[in-house]
Parts: sequence; structure tokens; C-alpha cells
Amino acid sequence: MAKTKLTIGITESGVHFYAMPLGVKNSITDSFTEIKNTYFDDAYFELFKQAVTKYANENRANVTAADVAVVLPDSVVSTDMIELPMVRGLKPQGMVNTTIKSLYKNLSDLKVNNTQLGIVKQTASYSVVLTRAETVEKIKKACAAAKVNVSAVTFASSAASNAAMAINSKLKNASFLLLDIKPQSANYVFVNKGRAVGFYSLPFGAEILSDSKVSQENLLFRHNVAELAVINAQERAKSKKFTMEAAPADEADNFGEDDLNSSADFETVGVGVNAAQFGSLPRSAAKKAPKFLQRPQPENELDFLYENFRIFQKWALNLIRSNEAIVAAGKPEAVYVNVEGDYSLLFDRVNAEKDENGIVFNKLDVRGERERVYNNLELYGAFFTSQFNRNNNF
Repeated sequence: MAKTKLTIGITESGVHFYAMPLGVKNSITDSFTEIKNTYFDDAYFELFKQAVTKYANENRANVTAADVAVVLPDSVVSTDMIELPMVRGLKPQGMVNTTIKSLYKNLSDLKVNNTQLGIVKQTASYSVVLTRAETVEKIKKACAAAKVNVSAVTFASSAASNAAMAINSKLKNASFLLLDIKPQSANYVFVNKGRAVGFYSLPFGAEILSDSKVSQENLLFRHNVAELAVINAQERAKSKKFTMEAAPADEADNFGEDDLNSSADFETVGVGVNAAQFGSLPRSAAKKAPKFLQRPQPENELDFLYENFRIFQKWALNLIRSNEAIVAAGKPEAVYVNVEGDYSLLFDRVNAEKDENGIVFNKLDVRGERERVYNNLELYGAFFTSQFNRNNNF
């Protein structure tokens, strides 16, 4: 009979307990204990120990014989890429260790793992993942005090990619970009030949996928400078004049639909952050996009949904194009999207542009999976730390 599996997910706001008794997927349970401490200091880990102890005492029969994995938030983990020339007579791993020592002066304070991704034109690429050793030690000490035996400590993005490969066996040893869209956040994970090597997060998620309103990225988070940089670059490429000269006073007020949307008829949605708290845009930045950059006005629900999804699509394409070292080691074959709901028509629309985008977007097939699986991809993926991404375990 399969053993019970338990994931302890650590976040800045609390601890998430996610269990699969006796390996039965339909029996998955989850509970959350709030910790009002946003910094991983001694006070946090004391509260963490209390939460784990309470959970273990209430579920002792399952916990005692369970495989327990702890999932760190991505915010306490860093990833890096190292490229080294192949030198005859020198051991590659020795060169990697020397390079790591030269890069990280506080190496004695860190837990560092590295994995060779491949060799291209006599150059070897290595993925590096690191976190503070003290964090891992405090986690294991707190769990040991609660008589909870931790078998692995990993991090959210790596665990999420574990889940993707467990759900879709075709993704084992594949290179792809995972897009995990949660209600209020979206997480991108680069997976190179079955190994998570990089990640990026957005502070908004499925809440912007409205079928009746167009979400304006400028109102989702502070991203106006980057938006203008893109506009300027596109204008220069077309040999057209576009400057950031001061706009007239009546055109340079606060965030406005007429200034920021492609059509005054669009309804702006601010998600997660109240735009008013940011105050005004600089007068030099309040310029309407040139006509050739404006998007057509949506006419139906699919049009609205597509315009909103294009924000996620844009970030995916930008991440692929701007991470040359990762892509050189293994270019993503597709973007796999984990999102709740049936978006088959949306993906048909998105993939109609696959020749232009250079990559397809596929929905991560979670048919038959419980809601608690696709809503907690990183917690479910921690059940597979002994099968995938083993070098990402601390």
C-alpha cells in the first residue's frame, strides 16, 4: 500500500498543509494556518514550529509514516546560469565549483546545487539554484521538534514543474515554459529537459481574464516605463517619430482610459492594486499610443478574453526572447498553461498566430484531476520530489 504524502508549503503569510493519504488522489486534503509575519526570522520559525506541531498532533497517524516535503517560496531562492568552456585535462565539475566560489562570496552561508544542462560548441551550461542554509536548517529543526521527518526541501517553481510532468508524461525530459495562472498571480517556470532552471512571477492572475472588460496592464502594476520603452522601440523600428515630450496639461492627468487604452470605449480594470495609490503618471509619460499600435475594439466575449490573455502571452514571449542563456541550453518547445476553466477557443485564437510568435500555447491537461490539484500545482508537485528535479532539493 502506498505511503501517505504530505507537503508543507511555506508562504510569507502562513503555512499550507497538503496531504494525500495512502497515495489516493481523491483523498487529498488541505488546510492553511495563518502567520502574521512577513519576514522569515526567528519569530516566524517559532510560529512555524507551533503550526507544524499542532497539525502533526491532530494527524499523527498519517504524519508518522508520511513522506514529507517542504516547499519554499520562490522569493527565498535564486537561480543562475553558468557557461564554461570545455578544457581538455580539467574536470568540468571542478571548474563549476571554482566558478561558484568566485561568484558567491558568502558561499558558506548558502545551500547551492548545480546541474549540467548540456554542451553546445564546446561550451557547457550549468543551472545553479541556491538559498540560505540557515533557512533550510530552521525548517528541518522546527519539523524535527514536531516529530515530522522531512525527506526533501524544494521551492515552488520547481515543484510546479514536477506537477506538470506528473500530469502530462510527455513533458518528462522536455523543454517548455510553464505558465501557472492562479487567481491573483501568475508564475512562469523555464523547464530545460525536465529540469526547472528559472522562474518569474506577475502580481495578477486569472482575475484579469474577463470576457466583458479589457484589463489595462498599466493599472495592474507599475509598468509604465517598460510600456513606453516598447512603444519607442517599435516606433524607431518603423522609422517614425515618437518622443516623450510633455503632453498638454489636459492630456497629462492621472491614469486615464483615453490616454492608456487603445479605445476610449474600453473599460479599464485595475486588479490587485488600486491605481489611485500610485498617483499621477509623469506628464512626459502621458502619451497615447500611435494609431498603428492600437488594438481593435473587442466585439464579443472571446475577443475580450483574448485581449486580456495577450498580457500573459506577451510576458511569455518576452521571457523566452530575453533569456538567451536558458534558451540556448534548451529552447522551449511550447508554453503549457495551467488555468482553471475551459479555454479551448482561446488557445485556438492564440495559436492562430503561432507562425508569428514562434511557439504554441497549450493548456496543461488536468482532466480527471481534482480542483485541489490544478489550484495548488506547486503543492501537488512536491509529492514527486524523488522523481523529478532532484537537484533542486536542498
